[in-house]
Amino acid sequence: MIAEPAGILGPAGEIPTEPPGGAATAVVKPKPAVPVYRHGARTVRLVALTFDDGYSPTATLKILQILQSERVPATFFPYGWAVNRNPSVWRMVADAGYPIGNHTQSHRVLTRLSESQVVRELTDARRTVERVTGRPMVPLVRPPGGAWNAATARAAKAAGFGGIVLWDVDPHDWRGRSASIIAARATGGTNGSIVLLHAGPKATPLALRAIIRSYRARGFAFVTVSQVLGLEPLPGATGTLDARPPAARAATPAWR
Repeated sequence: MIAEPAGILGPAGEIPTEPPGGAATAVVKPKPAVPVYRHGARTVRLVALTFDDGYSPTATLKILQILQSERVPATFFPYGWAVNRNPSVWRMVADAGYPIGNHTQSHRVLTRLSESQVVRELTDARRTVERVTGRPMVPLVRPPGGAWNAATARAAKAAGFGGIVLWDVDPHDWRGRSASIIAARATGGTNGSIVLLHAGPKATPLALRAIIRSYRARGFAFVTVSQVLGLEPLPGATGTLDARPPAARAATPAWR
């Protein structure tokens, strides 16, 4: 399975334009240096939960406990500062088999930085995560605030990352909304959706079981971001799931 074209954006999310009195013509712009994804294929009933930031160890541990007890895979995108501050928490996340992607070292807006500064942010974050967890980082970047441009994509490639991951479902849990509102908005996804949540707000763990129940009741299966994008294989006939690179598979995933 691969991500359908609608899930991959160009530097400005190019759309056809129609000149006065003429037929529609496509705006031709250079492709970004790496793919930029908003969702996976719309043909399969899969959904990927993602958790950004990780500044609250309490919220992160609650989320981890719920995911483990519900046997739900997910992908984390903490910034390096949070991982460095609470290394034991992130070792637990990694040891449980949950993939960790790159959300920068210090959560700076990447479009306000030079290419070399973006490379440094991504490189420092990867070094931090891999040093703390002892496991390779998933080669995907989640830019803070979803802010990216052509220079960001070039920097991601230069830092050794194969894609930029955005989302198509965002309940804005970081705004201090209630668990019921977060759950209602987070469950609005469809086939191939990537749901943006945060490992920080107090209400997010309170909403998580309701989110899981809602998607399951609608027949969705949970997968990692790499799997929903077709970058890693889906669960096999045995029902096991381990989307990490072979070198990272020493631990048994919590959802096996």
